[in-house]
Amino acid sequence: DVMRAEGLLRSALDAEPWLPTARLSLAGIEEDRRAASHAAPSERELAFLAETARRFPRLPNAHVMLGTALLEIGRHDEARVAFEAEIQLRPLDVEAPFRLARMHMEASRTDSARSVLSEMRFRWEAHWRRFPGFAPVAIAYAGLLFDILGDDAAARA
Repeated sequence: DVMRAEGLLRSALDAEPWLPTARLSLAGIEEDRRAASHAAPSERELAFLAETARRFPRLPNAHVMLGTALLEIGRHDEARVAFEAEIQLRPLDVEAPFRLARMHMEASRTDSARSVLSEMRFRWEAHWRRFPGFAPVAIAYAGLLFDILGDDAAARA
């Protein structure tokens, strides 16, 4: 029951605005609703996401959610900064580099896009070398490379 969950999250945040996971959960509900209606993010939603990223700069997904919303309304420079912040925070993240690379591709900066994806692959390969034998992560990552990025050569490697 999404409406009930949204109400509970809003009540929780009214009582305690410093609940980071509640903020991200509520932002995710709003993002899903907006995506379903093909609407652009509102200024209220952007302010909420920016405030969440500001209050909780090390909170996973806060920056990528903000960057995605900014990208949707054409604020590319701010989106780039948010995606780069997410990559710094979570070097093994896939979503932020993917969105950043796509943004570069759409701006005809193919070399920049390739660089972002190459750096992501390098971080993952270094992680696998450090922690060998963790096959589920490797398999899941290869699936992401192939299914989301369409990078079948990297997925095979």
